[in-house]
Amino acid sequence: MSATDPMNMVWAPAGANPQYSTDGGRSWKPSQLSGGGNLPASWQLSNIWWTGQVLAADQVQGGTFYYYYERGNVYSSADGGATWTQVSSNPNLQWTIKVNLIPNPAKAGDLWIALSRNTNQTALYPLLHSTDGGKTFTPVAGIAQCNFVAVGKGNSAGAPFLYVHGRDPAATADAIYKSEDLGATWVRVSDPSLNQFGNITALEGDLRMKDLVYVGTGGRGIFHGYDPASGLAAPSFTAPGVGSAADYRTGSIVPGEIVAIFGAGMGPSTLAGAQLDETGFVSDDIAGTQVLFNGVPGPIVYSRADVVSAVVPYGVAGHDSVLMQVASNDSLSAPVAMAVVAGAPGIFTDDSSGKGQAVAWDYTQAIRNSAAHPAKKGDLLIVYVTGDGQTQPAGLDGWVVGLPLPYTALATAAEIGGVQVAPGYAGGAYSAVSGVSQYNITVPQNAPSGAAVPLRVTAGGVASQAGVTIAIE
Repeated sequence: MSATDPMNMVWAPAGANPQYSTDGGRSWKPSQLSGGGNLPASWQLSNIWWTGQVLAADQVQGGTFYYYYERGNVYSSADGGATWTQVSSNPNLQWTIKVNLIPNPAKAGDLWIALSRNTNQTALYPLLHSTDGGKTFTPVAGIAQCNFVAVGKGNSAGAPFLYVHGRDPAATADAIYKSEDLGATWVRVSDPSLNQFGNITALEGDLRMKDLVYVGTGGRGIFHGYDPASGLAAPSFTAPGVGSAADYRTGSIVPGEIVAIFGAGMGPSTLAGAQLDETGFVSDDIAGTQVLFNGVPGPIVYSRADVVSAVVPYGVAGHDSVLMQVASNDSLSAPVAMAVVAGAPGIFTDDSSGKGQAVAWDYTQAIRNSAAHPAKKGDLLIVYVTGDGQTQPAGLDGWVVGLPLPYTALATAAEIGGVQVAPGYAGGAYSAVSGVSQYNITVPQNAPSGAAVPLRVTAGGVASQAGVTIAIE
């Protein structure tokens, strides 16, 4: 796209001659050579795996475009892509599949070329620089091999930062390097010993935020790297910081379980609570925070910089483990591996400690159970639980539970003061987000009395935490 006219574009289709448009793409005409004939099709664009970036618009001079063709041939157009003239040729350059032709966004006629060698080539190709619109190119000192080159915001509007993926003359492995002085000096900003990227297929600097770089990889997603000076701080947490929101059990997660994640940089400075999206489901994005489970976002219960609560997607059922990540305002934490188990119920407690008085509603007396309001023998108590696993029918992520109520798929049981009792119902809690379960338990006549009678529930043979109590008259 022309630097001064968005209606003027040049298109280099795969396997076809380049075309130009002056009406925003409504119509296209073949680009012509100044001596006659069509501008030739680039063979670097004939295969979807070759990622050639052979066409570029001058970022300052309107209507000026550049085109790389085969072995060092560079063409230029000054009339919006209608006619082209060969301005340079370097037959000594070998055939390379991946060619990146990148203009300087702050200076007209300033071009950079990276030539990534093929796997069967042993020669190294340095970064090439032109200051005269592609007529001559000079190797850049300090970079022995350059696979990709990109520009990003610099210290001033006239001096962007340069980034390359390649190696310096003393290196034996490729890495990302940065130059703050247009190639005069370089500093390595990635560690090749970590094998961070695998196979790079794209490199781009951010022109809005200094020291922010994006890397496209061969099947491993999109990475971004940043300097602390960029103002970004990636969220961080560890596996021991992930626990049930009811009892803070760590070490594993359960499908549909509400978890609390303790870390840093994960959300806003003040607590942001759950919100409903346009479909009426609990949103999986609150204040720019998301929690991802193998890349799938879970509903967010609340978010703050140091703690986030989310509902584990039901889709993790059947996995032995998943990778969790927290995203905050487009910055992504490192992945954390978490084991997945079918069920590990936790009972919510009044003080949110996971111990002491359970969150229990005395349905018979229509009052919250407490030492001041103990249940009578035979009363129906509703106890609130998370971590009892998949439901029947299968749970819906973020659903605010309505009718028909979903049942807990695992076999359930309860114990009050050592007395076994079968729940009358165990499953989704009406009007709560799916992941909060209610267990309807009738206090047995032979249950002990007291202000702190032990209570436990089980799902799939796994018992809830010890130390949870209810009050019985």
